[in-house]
Amino acid sequence: MPGKGTGLGSGQIRRAGSGGSGLDGDPALVHAEQQQPLTGLSVVAPTLLYRHDDVSWQDLTARLGKDLGLEKRATEVVAAHEKRVGEVKAAITVPKQSAALVRDNQSAMTVFTPESAQGRLLTSLGFTVLEPPAGKGQTQGGRSDFAEFSQEKVADTAKDSSLLFVSHTPEEITAATARPVWKDLAAVKDKRVYDLGLDTFRLDYYSAGNLIDKIEKAFG
Repeated sequence: MPGKGTGLGSGQIRRAGSGGSGLDGDPALVHAEQQQPLTGLSVVAPTLLYRHDDVSWQDLTARLGKDLGLEKRATEVVAAHEKRVGEVKAAITVPKQSAALVRDNQSAMTVFTPESAQGRLLTSLGFTVLEPPAGKGQTQGGRSDFAEFSQEKVADTAKDSSLLFVSHTPEEITAATARPVWKDLAAVKDKRVYDLGLDTFRLDYYSAGNLIDKIEKAFG
């Protein structure tokens, strides 16, 4: 009978079950952003406890593949993604301006850095991702993947960069760029404002693919 669940460290995947190298039956995959025990689930099914808030979907895919005995398939999935990135990079025309990856939070503006999942993907597609000015934005817990700025600092932060909106509806983007602090930005005047899709706040295999499709359509 499966035992109790175990805590999860950063970027780890752990079994809660037989403790052997295999998983008997269909396993339950449980996401946890903090250390926490499994409460009863491991009694019902072999259980994998994992977190994806601090690891790329590619790394998580590889680790799940190893844990589930699907290494070959996991490698194929990541390789297909990388091939798609290369194909789109070769097919698009990247603007000369840097790309500001932004999210409008009404009272603040989040700027995703080149170190973010979104920034790394855009960089792999050939874009130069805007690096927010050091010391001028608010971060959470020392994170390096984004910084928040007041709306009044939007122009100073974005400068001449194209604006690529993360996790917005088209209506929200239209409303944001109509505000006084946004409407006079060069990117807004020159119609260099792009919608990366509503599902791009946290990238996984599917949302990363959707983001690539958006880039191909906008810049192809």
